[in-house]
Amino acid sequence: MVRRDTLRALCLVASFILYTNQAVGVQRGPGSRADMVQSAGLTFSQFDFSPTRVACIQESEDGECELFRSFEFTNPVLGLYYSRPGIQVFIGRGSQGANGNSTEGNIGDLVLLETTISVYGAARPVPGTEERDIQFIVPYGLHSGFRRLTSGGSGGSTDQFEATVIAVGLGAGIARVSGTTQFLIRAMPFFGLATRSLGFGNGTSTMLDGDAEIRFGPVKGSLGITIGYLFRWQKWNMEEGFSADQDFEGTQHGFRVGVFW
Repeated sequence: MVRRDTLRALCLVASFILYTNQAVGVQRGPGSRADMVQSAGLTFSQFDFSPTRVACIQESEDGECELFRSFEFTNPVLGLYYSRPGIQVFIGRGSQGANGNSTEGNIGDLVLLETTISVYGAARPVPGTEERDIQFIVPYGLHSGFRRLTSGGSGGSTDQFEATVIAVGLGAGIARVSGTTQFLIRAMPFFGLATRSLGFGNGTSTMLDGDAEIRFGPVKGSLGITIGYLFRWQKWNMEEGFSADQDFEGTQHGFRVGVFW
C-alpha cells in the first residue's frame, strides 16, 4: 500500500493544482468552445526503468563491494487518464517477472505504480495569433509524480524504489484548429525535487516531455474522439535516499485514446 504521508502530500498537491488551474482560467478569460473541453480514457505505456549507477552499500572484509539491488522494469503499464483545461491526471499499473533483475534472487514479481498530476498554462507571445488556425505557444507547467516499484517474494512485499517528484517546466509548442479537428504538440523540459515518501533523502529529478494530441468532433452530440502520444525521459538523483547514492533513469512511450465532451 502507498504510505499515508505520500497520499496526504499528493492530495495537497492536487488541491494546489486545482486552485492554480482555476486562477489560470480566470486570467485566460472567455475562450472558444475548444478551450472548455475535458476528456477521459485509457492509456498504454511502454516503460524502461533502471538504475544508471549501482551504488556500493558497504565493503566486505576481503574488499568486495556489496551492491544495492539492481532492478529493471521494461514491461507495459496500463492506466487511466483524465484531463480538463490546464490539468491532466494519470494513474497506471504494470507487472513483470523478476527473473534476472536481482543479484539476490527469490524476490517474486515486480509491480510498478505510477501516478502523475500536471497543471499547464500557455502564453501566446506572437500578437494576433489568437484568431489564426496555427498558433505558436509557450507552455509552462507544474508536474507532480509518484512512482513505486515493489517486489514480492518469500519475505513478503518490499519497496525497491519509491519517489515523489515536484517539478516546474517551460517549453514550446504549436496548436492548430481546423474545422472540427484540433491538434496540439508541445515539448517541455522539467526540473524539480525528488524525495522518498516526501521524507528524508532529498534529491533532484530532470525530465523531458514531448506530447501530441489530436481531437476529432464532436462526432455525436457533444462527444468527440481524442488520441494522444507522450514521450517522457526522466532521471532521478536520489543521493542518500536509498541507503546509498544511486541514480535512476527511465523512458516512457505512452499512447492514449478517449472521448471528450
